Amino acid sequence: MVVDERAKWNDRYTAEGAVDRPPGALVDALPHLPTEGRALEIAGGLGAGARLLADHGLDVVLADISSVALAKASRLAQAAGRPIATLAVDFRTEPFPHGPWQVITCFHYLDRPLLAALAGHLAPGGVAVVGIATVTNLERNPRPGRQFLLERGELGELLADLEVIAYDEQWSGRGVHEARFVGRRGDEEGDPQGA
Repeated sequence: MVVDERAKWNDRYTAEGAVDRPPGALVDALPHLPTEGRALEIAGGLGAGARLLADHGLDVVLADISSVALAKASRLAQAAGRPIATLAVDFRTEPFPHGPWQVITCFHYLDRPLLAALAGHLAPGGVAVVGIATVTNLERNPRPGRQFLLERGELGELLADLEVIAYDEQWSGRGVHEARFVGRRGDEEGDPQGA
């Protein structure tokens, strides 16, 4: 059976009770982020992280597969006086949003090829912040399933093209075992899009 991912996520965000709080890894990374420029939040759902980035001074694009989540995120951002741009995109089948970006964030969304290519979408000196659950999470939580979890040490390997600012794997205050990575693209000259 083929699952329509867009419909699945639209249904989830249509249901009441979706959580909207900024990822702890992003809160911790704020001191390492520039305070101006373009930021992309990948699979950001209701946009709590995007609003935090906008508060930090960045021009933010929230990209997600769910048009329902993006509409809600836009309303929440407008109500908070922190406008953000939104972009409906399925990262598995559609092109990566045009950069370069000074900041790219990705939380709780595991797409190994996408993560391995992040450095090429950052501007020189740009920063990536990523937080994704690891297989250790299964010791306490049955979800997400193993196919959505990183192996121990894997995130650092996927983002090896970036200079490490901070990296750890630990239990979060929300009871999730996460790999958290903050890294910077070198200041080398060249096409940051890799094209």
